[in-house]
Amino acid sequence: MRTKIFTILAYVALLLTPFSLLADSSPSLSGHECVDMESIYELSEEARLYNIQLEEFTQWHIKNNNSLLESKTIVIPVVFHVFGDDFSGHIVNNEIIELALRKVNEDFKGLNDDFDDVDALFLGRRGILNIEFRLARVAPNGESTTGVLYYADKEGLAKTDPAIHEFIESIAWDNYKYMNVYICSDLIGDGVTNNSGFAWYPNKYMSDMGIARVVYNGRYLYGNIDKEFASVLTHEFGHWLNLIHTFQDGCKMPNDYVDDTPACDKAAMGCRDVKNCQGLLINGENYMDYNSSCYKMFTQGQVARMLAALESETRKPLWDSENLIRTGTDYTSAVNDLTSNKYLGIFPNPATEYIQINIVNKGLQPLVNNEEIKIFNTFGECVSTTPSAGASTPQEGNLSIDISHLPRGVYYIRIGNRTQMFVKM
Repeated sequence: MRTKIFTILAYVALLLTPFSLLADSSPSLSGHECVDMESIYELSEEARLYNIQLEEFTQWHIKNNNSLLESKTIVIPVVFHVFGDDFSGHIVNNEIIELALRKVNEDFKGLNDDFDDVDALFLGRRGILNIEFRLARVAPNGESTTGVLYYADKEGLAKTDPAIHEFIESIAWDNYKYMNVYICSDLIGDGVTNNSGFAWYPNKYMSDMGIARVVYNGRYLYGNIDKEFASVLTHEFGHWLNLIHTFQDGCKMPNDYVDDTPACDKAAMGCRDVKNCQGLLINGENYMDYNSSCYKMFTQGQVARMLAALESETRKPLWDSENLIRTGTDYTSAVNDLTSNKYLGIFPNPATEYIQINIVNKGLQPLVNNEEIKIFNTFGECVSTTPSAGASTPQEGNLSIDISHLPRGVYYIRIGNRTQMFVKM
């Protein structure tokens, strides 16, 4: 086991310039794409030691396949701190935040519409992480919240100097209960407003201090930019779950510590049909590269690494069942499992315009007793309510629901105590 681990990135920025955009308005490298881990190590030797221990734990966890998380939905409570009201001509409001978070969830679950349009070589390597990042509905003081907080404009939230850390610590919500995401325009305080995002790997020192975070430019949230570049936020969330760039250290081992992602000589070499220094095709469509025009997939190895991160001491407390209740992100009341005496079937699933609901009653009670048909999104919000006509047939019934007005994503439909998930394409 290597002992010199993670002298790589203390935090990582995704700064890419699409040729289709003007240079003064597009994401740019600007010379500030990353800062060495030493800037964090200088603050605490504990931070250095923790990253070594985390990598040792990660490799052990992957080797032993010691995760029970693959069969359950992992829920992470999230709070967004939004600074300013002008993001290079764009706005950031609750709707934009919800759109962006929904896009991230789709990417992690493989629900992006180009998930099946992957280079054939990597189709079998695609990985899905059954995770949902949900806006917190209960604040640390017990009051209700939208999970989105607004502040006056402030720059430099991705810097690691003591003054910024002190400010972040003063407003952060408990890092062991909430994932904190900071939205601003000038991320590192250098007057540049087209840097896209920064994120830190799991680190106990940072979580203890309240400075663990993702920092992101509001102009690049989904709704303010196209869906491809919007997946840069997925890239940053990947770092928060301990994923490393696929091009880390070029072709030098151990690269990104993931076996099924071929090494890349450098960032953004291209989407397909590009060979690395070893003569192997790279996975250019991977979220952890810099090819923001063709983000499509994580690999199974990356998912295994993220599952290990979720079992680490800085991430595991967030998805604890009691914490989900405390943060208002436990939506079991909205998404109950099917009861034993009644069955609720949905077809087609996925669907685009309408869904047919098939209800089979295995007991003696009415199928539908003038109950409302409710559809919930993954935030637990009721997005559609349809009154039923009522039924007394003890055997079987069919209902048709229009879902054409719903955005793409995962939903739960509930009739009484019967609930089922469906996907709107």
